[in-house]
Amino acid sequence: MDILSDILHTAGLRQRILHQHAVPTDWSMEFPCDKSIGFHVVLQGEFLATGMSDAPQRLKAGDLVFMARGALHTLKNASSAQAIVVSGAYQLWHDPIHPLFKTLPQWQLLRARERQYGDAVTQALGLLNHEVNNPDYPGASAVSAALLDILFHYILREILHQQKGHWQRAITDPEMTTALHYMHQAPAENWSLERLAKKVGLSRSGFALRFKQTLGDTPAHYLTTLRMSKAMQSLCNTDKTLEHIAGEVGYKDAFAFSKAFKKMTGESPASFRRRNQAEAHLSWRFV
Repeated sequence: MDILSDILHTAGLRQRILHQHAVPTDWSMEFPCDKSIGFHVVLQGEFLATGMSDAPQRLKAGDLVFMARGALHTLKNASSAQAIVVSGAYQLWHDPIHPLFKTLPQWQLLRARERQYGDAVTQALGLLNHEVNNPDYPGASAVSAALLDILFHYILREILHQQKGHWQRAITDPEMTTALHYMHQAPAENWSLERLAKKVGLSRSGFALRFKQTLGDTPAHYLTTLRMSKAMQSLCNTDKTLEHIAGEVGYKDAFAFSKAFKKMTGESPASFRRRNQAEAHLSWRFV
């Protein structure tokens, strides 16, 4: 199992394309980003992004900029003519979110001229530019959305590669990667410290220490976070009973599950489900 893909799937990300057209010279837009992560791709012209640092950052054709949740900023056309930018947002509307998202930088700027990304991204940008400039082609919007997903995954991959934090260490540590695979493949399993340690060929104490040093968390807390994330997905997207969801994520009954859920999230599963249903059709929610 691909751990990153499972994390993104479990998070229930919803994509929205914000702009995929030419914008006039006086165009500017504020992005609140309080519940979404996302990125901008400049395909033509130049833009000024304010909020990324003390001074505005000039973005040129081929540049990509990633923003974490809560990265408020403004984007403005800085060209003397129309410019083209494509912006995508991926909503994370609830907490707790997987710890991976909390480690993402507030900003990550990938410069085309510095060749910070490889040929695959360059090819994806070329295809995206083609679709944006030919909006009447059959399926152009769907192709653009798919290409944004591709770029989003490449950007996350590049961020993980550049970072020297927990997740970069985890994905380069064979034993920790194996342990994560087991937990992600079967979160309902009774993954005791002893059992996981045996699976990866380490002593109980050695595994616990290595996991903490690598991921900055204990195996038990990581597993609970993973279980609650998967439970949230079921609560949002299905009408399964609490008893059924409890079994799916490794709890003996609805009472034990509800207790653990409330301890981590601050509200009961039933309250979370009601809130999701009440807010699902609000304008700020992605569908």
